[in-house]
Amino acid sequence: MAYHKKSLATEPVRRYLLQMIAKSGSEPERLLPERDLAEKLHLSRVTVRRAIEELENVNYIIRLPGRRGAFTNPAMSSKAEHAIVI
Repeated sequence: MAYHKKSLATEPVRRYLLQMIAKSGSEPERLLPERDLAEKLHLSRVTVRRAIEELENVNYIIRLPGRRGAFTNPAMSSKAEHAIVI
């Protein structure tokens, strides 16, 4: 996956996803599909994809073998609480 610089465009998605990660439990929770997140946040799918890649690169989001989609990383849920910037 290509690395993308953090941008202001991805910030709303990152904040939303970090909140989900902070609230997640001890099991990985499947995130909404990119298309649904883009609609919900009124952003482009490319912007959503870049935000997911950014969080995946720092292990807040994981991919599970044999399962489709992106998931919260339970190991990072306590760290996500401190990463949320308002």
